[in-house]
Amino acid sequence: MSAKTNKQKIELLLNISGLSETHAKEAVETLGVDSLDRFIEAGQKGDLQNISGIGKKREASLLVAALEFQASLESKSRTETAKKKNDLSEKNKAEDSKVSSPNLQARLRLEKVTLPKLALRLFRKVVTKALKNR
Repeated sequence: MSAKTNKQKIELLLNISGLSETHAKEAVETLGVDSLDRFIEAGQKGDLQNISGIGKKREASLLVAALEFQASLESKSRTETAKKKNDLSEKNKAEDSKVSSPNLQARLRLEKVTLPKLALRLFRKVVTKALKNR
């Protein structure tokens, strides 16, 4: 493994409250911890006690801190996903407002049809009628 990847792993672990840089480095190099999940797994197995200066109590507090950090990352991820969905919804509302007919706007919202899809439908109808009239 390159030193840069180890450095990135250590930087990730330093987000765990109460974990020093020395202990994070030792966890990566000695225990092979390469992710937050792996750190939590090592804490649950009791492997963190193999690092000098970490006993049962410290291991328990580091495990709790790691779980809290993991929960905060998941919460942040869910918040970002919700924001993206909201932004997309706002964009669809803006597109709907460009359509002039209120009935058509309501139908579009019910069917969740975007304007390009609607244009394609209308184009197909026009072409079909033109071909029938030949």
